[in-house]
Amino acid sequence: MVKAEDNICPVAPSPSESAASELDPSAEASEDVIVAVSAEDMSDIVTGRRKYEFMLTNQPQSFVRVWYYVRSPVKSLKYWAEVGPARLRGDGRSPLIDDGLLAEEFNTSGAPIFNSAYRILSVWELTEPIAFAALRKRFSVSLQKGQGVFRALPKKLHGFVVPYDQILVQINIREEIIWRMTEEEKRILYRITDRRQPYCPPMPG
Repeated sequence: MVKAEDNICPVAPSPSESAASELDPSAEASEDVIVAVSAEDMSDIVTGRRKYEFMLTNQPQSFVRVWYYVRSPVKSLKYWAEVGPARLRGDGRSPLIDDGLLAEEFNTSGAPIFNSAYRILSVWELTEPIAFAALRKRFSVSLQKGQGVFRALPKKLHGFVVPYDQILVQINIREEIIWRMTEEEKRILYRITDRRQPYCPPMPG
């Protein structure tokens, strides 16, 4: 039987105390984007099983919101998420906090599928989802074949849907808060019991 006290998690230093920053210094807020996901992937995001949004290619700028078009059978723009700064792979960069799906693959894969990642901070469900036909006809949104990203969110769509008037369905803790947590706080966060191997989020640096 594994006991929590047998595996003590070190307390992470403050990001300002870390020699290697895991945040992309050039990451500043830019336009929102629309991303197409499967219903299964969306479920992972809504329930918190996945805590990062991964991009196949590096974006010229970061963004603060991702709008999710859920593919068949939903076929509508149904959620949006607030995301943190861009996280990039490479020497001198600390790994993502491995507390959700795909984080380990991003950290360890020698030939990663994704080149950048963004911590999902909150997820919101639209009170009135927008079907693809309406996206195409009313807001001129079209799918770029073979890519998960549609395009930057049209300004008239952004004005049509007020982000924080939607339904909050999920909140994830920011990375910098987890880094500053004590051992006991981490145990509480991850609900560590005698039946579960204690989890230690990677420290920056």
